[in-house]
Amino acid sequence: MTLAQQLQIVKGGGWNALGTVVYPRKYSHDHPQVFGKEFSFFFSLFFFVRLLFRSHFCTLLICIHLYTHHWIEH
Repeated sequence: MTLAQQLQIVKGGGWNALGTVVYPRKYSHDHPQVFGKEFSFFFSLFFFVRLLFRSHFCTLLICIHLYTHHWIEH
């Protein structure tokens, strides 16, 4: 799966995509096929940014910012 395809999945998920991170158990029960894709994308982003910044806290803030402000709006 290419990065562009992963971005489309995240964009298509909207606020529900954020639900996979905040409420993974409930959301995965309702939408198991979406859950896996969204959740794996968020954590692949998390670990990529972590390599750049070497800080869990900063990485988490950056990922949440990107996830909510740059993809969910579209």
